[in-house]
Amino acid sequence: MAPRRAPSFFKRIPPAFKKHFGGSVPQNCIIWSCAEERSWNVNIRKVDDDRLLFQQGWAAFVRDNSLEMGDFLLFRYEGDSQFYVDMYGKNCCQKLATTDPANQTDELQEKIQKKSSAARQRVIRRSSWSIVAAEAKQEKGRGRALEAAEKFMSTSNYPSFIRVMRPANLHSPYLNIAMSFVNTHIKKSKTTLKFQISDKLWPVNLISYQRRAVLCGGFPAFVKEQSLQVGDVCVFELIDRDDHVLKVSIFRNMN
Repeated sequence: MAPRRAPSFFKRIPPAFKKHFGGSVPQNCIIWSCAEERSWNVNIRKVDDDRLLFQQGWAAFVRDNSLEMGDFLLFRYEGDSQFYVDMYGKNCCQKLATTDPANQTDELQEKIQKKSSAARQRVIRRSSWSIVAAEAKQEKGRGRALEAAEKFMSTSNYPSFIRVMRPANLHSPYLNIAMSFVNTHIKKSKTTLKFQISDKLWPVNLISYQRRAVLCGGFPAFVKEQSLQVGDVCVFELIDRDDHVLKVSIFRNMN
């Protein structure tokens, strides 16, 4: 049986969506970007009798993501006042945030960190392909997986990097990688990489921006086929610089 999809909506919060809040509409919420591990603290206000709108904090969200009239936003509610959002421009391409999170005030960052940390201990996160265990249990298994991955990478003879799968990685078609790795070993702003496990290859697009690099255009298919879940750890080894082949070793979060 396929896992139940998280309830979703676009634009303003429709009156019929209130049933998904469990009887109490949250006054404050966190909006997480599916494309990046970024978050914004936004208030929800009731207008008239049945309309719900994002208000305080919404202007910062719009500014940071360079939203314009005609952009399309799809929100998924994951419980405990937490939303995940996919943002698409008028050209139908997914949008990335343009403002550095370092520009957020310390007070706002502290509020987001405290609220999200408390929520992660309570809410069961849903990915696009699986329902994961509670975050407290995940941390234990994630630690073992990360320890094994780091030990493996320390013995590798190839340029490599580690990524821990988080909800944002499983919800979105992007995986961020370090610009330093791209600049040192790939040296191309746009190219096609190949993920390799055993004898099978997955083509994945690499796009480099001024300050970030992302893997896309093939990454969701890889995630789905490998049944990646939150807490799984992937080690990527560049075993062929000419053909840009990255061998992928997966260390499962056993929880």
